Amino acid sequence: MAKQITESEDPRKGSVAYPYTPLGTALRLGEIVFECGGSSGPVPKSVLAGKLEVSDSSPTFYNLVGSAKSYGIVEGRGQVILTELGKAYFDPVEEGARRKAELAFFRNPPVFRFLINRFDGHKLPDSAIIGKLLHQQKIAPESWAGRVGGIFLSSAQSLGLIDAGFLRYEMALHSAEANTGNGHNPKPDFSKLPDGPVAMAFDAPPEFTGKSPRPNATAAIPSDKNVWFFDGGSIKLETPNPMSKKMWEKLTKYVELLEPPEEPEGGST
Repeated sequence: MAKQITESEDPRKGSVAYPYTPLGTALRLGEIVFECGGSSGPVPKSVLAGKLEVSDSSPTFYNLVGSAKSYGIVEGRGQVILTELGKAYFDPVEEGARRKAELAFFRNPPVFRFLINRFDGHKLPDSAIIGKLLHQQKIAPESWAGRVGGIFLSSAQSLGLIDAGFLRYEMALHSAEANTGNGHNPKPDFSKLPDGPVAMAFDAPPEFTGKSPRPNATAAIPSDKNVWFFDGGSIKLETPNPMSKKMWEKLTKYVELLEPPEEPEGGST
């Protein structure tokens, strides 16, 4: 059953109700703000636009800044500065802080909060169905509703929040809370982000079956789910919580079996 939306979470009452780009694209702007000293003081928009090689009065730049504000990455008008959440992401003071920050970014847009509350733990429909829902609820105009649905799915997928077509936001948040101060959360590789500040490409979302969404069948089993990203790849690991000593020993032996052989000096011939 969908969670009830409180007045403070009503997507129609947000000043920047929905982003115009996926989260990964908006983080590009945050990275530039951070590199320009935006964690300690405001950065002129003209400087940021110059770094992106676009005009600071162009729709492209306007959409990118608006998206970064919607996610809660930056704030400001004539000048832009990282939010406290943005600082936690780009300059974390403890292990796991970056993961918690990116999950908070994802929930920050009022429309995304609405969709998380509606679908978390359930199978996600495709972007067209989500768009129809947003339009029917008068949350987004018809011309943008479908694209907003696609941006939501793209961002969720990039964060590893979609598992077999089901949205797992609360599970990911629980895991992030449990791993704060314990796990390793590497700095993301921004060179692998899509070309162009408003790139809208995303993988095809799961198909809508027309059936009522079924409950999260695994929610009753406590588990920790972790995703590590590096060198263009990723490793996903889900373990029961608590984990027995016997299972830990088996997992350790399995990981040891995966160790690749050392390459001879000078490389292969």
